Amino acid sequence: MSLYIKQTTRLAADIKIENEVIVNLYADVSAENMDSTTVNQTIYNQDAYSKNKEQCRKQIKEFQEKVWKIEDQFVKDIAMEK
Repeated sequence: MSLYIKQTTRLAADIKIENEVIVNLYADVSAENMDSTTVNQTIYNQDAYSKNKEQCRKQIKEFQEKVWKIEDQFVKDIAMEK
């Protein structure tokens, strides 16, 4: 018997206009397998998204950049452990 612990991080974000969620984003980042990062996007209000596409895409990009920072930090942490 063995215990295998894996380090993961989940990020979640909502892009809102007033109190309505227009886009939901989440990402799962694994420290053990950098190739398995999963990023998901769900558009809840297509009309509002279309009317605010530029701003929504800017915030989606900010979210993706945060995911990349976490991936990069995992790589640094793993390198320091070796």
